Amino acid sequence: MRATILFLYILILFSACKTEPGFFYNRNEFKGKVLLKDDYAETVSMPAPDAVIYLAMNEKAEPYLYKADTTDKDGNFTFSFAPSKTETVFLIARYIDKNGQTYQNSYQIDALPKNSATNEIELILSPVYKKNVIKVKIIDRINQREPVAKAEVLLFLNENHAKTYRESEPQGVIQRRTTNERGIAFFSDLEPGTYYVRAKLLTADGVAIAEENYSISTLSAAMSPNDITPFELQVSYPAIKATFLYQDGSGSLEPLAKVQAYLFTSNVQASSVMLTPPAPSGYVDQKEVGASGVVSFTGLTGTNYYLGAVVTLPGNVTVNYVSPVVRPSADVQRFKVN
Repeated sequence: MRATILFLYILILFSACKTEPGFFYNRNEFKGKVLLKDDYAETVSMPAPDAVIYLAMNEKAEPYLYKADTTDKDGNFTFSFAPSKTETVFLIARYIDKNGQTYQNSYQIDALPKNSATNEIELILSPVYKKNVIKVKIIDRINQREPVAKAEVLLFLNENHAKTYRESEPQGVIQRRTTNERGIAFFSDLEPGTYYVRAKLLTADGVAIAEENYSISTLSAAMSPNDITPFELQVSYPAIKATFLYQDGSGSLEPLAKVQAYLFTSNVQASSVMLTPPAPSGYVDQKEVGASGVVSFTGLTGTNYYLGAVVTLPGNVTVNYVSPVVRPSADVQRFKVN
């Protein structure tokens, strides 16, 4: 019995010696920076404030040997010691953003990556997305297909709920995102199924709209950015579509072509069309009406407009015209010239 107790005592003492700091760690400070980079969202690298750093014998830090202080606002961290045995020790950094998305990466301690310019340790964390994902890119089809930043993108499971997206408090929103500077929004942790994506962008005159249905199928848990194909939503800005009609002697209405149409934001400026001869000035856009008698002004950012026109009727008769106030709308504005 005494021999057994003595053996256990020696074993415990030997084990305790292995956990002494002098066995695992050397007094050798090393420091570096933690950055976030999301290849899915195509973002540039940015500092990871309040990231947690672990030392562990595995890449998941479960369990970990040591938990360091969190990184500062610029993503910097400092260790006042270094492990003496590096071949089986990993450094794991983890960051959780305001949406609950985890960013993580692990590195073997003797192969920590360094910035080529500063020679400083630089840890790049990538997002750990769960289940299925939807990647949305919002583009502006009017302005040379430029990406649209700061658009609100809503995700619904129910089509009827999706129809409420114009409201200040849409019903049944399961996830809500804002597009980044590249026009990208990203939804994750989704079960297989059909989803309804709606996007809206606040403009000076209200809301520019983009909408699309999107169904996803089961994706691999170990996915890469190349596995995910984004679909594009095109933003449609409010427009004014006008149809010019001419009422002939029989009373029938015919399309009126070759009308010089001018768009104004001020009634005072619009009145310049009524001068003799007409001298339109201060207009924000000008177009000639085609054979269909229809003209459209798009990409509007104001609320109230006035449509002025210089009309040449059959017989080379010139008629000047200024509309009452016109608001951007999907409805066709009809203008009849006698």
